[in-house]
Amino acid sequence: MSIAAGSLDRPQGLRIAAHIYAAEAGDYYSLDERVPVLPGGGHRIPLP
Repeated sequence: MSIAAGSLDRPQGLRIAAHIYAAEAGDYYSLDERVPVLPGGGHRIPLP
């Protein structure tokens, strides 16, 4: 039997602030168009 980590916790209400390293993402990833996309790892997006 195996249980995935975090699967028994309640949702925390977290949301994605930005997609980083998006230039290196595989073509099989679907990025949310409502979230800023940054090709590299640096970001200046204020975090909640």
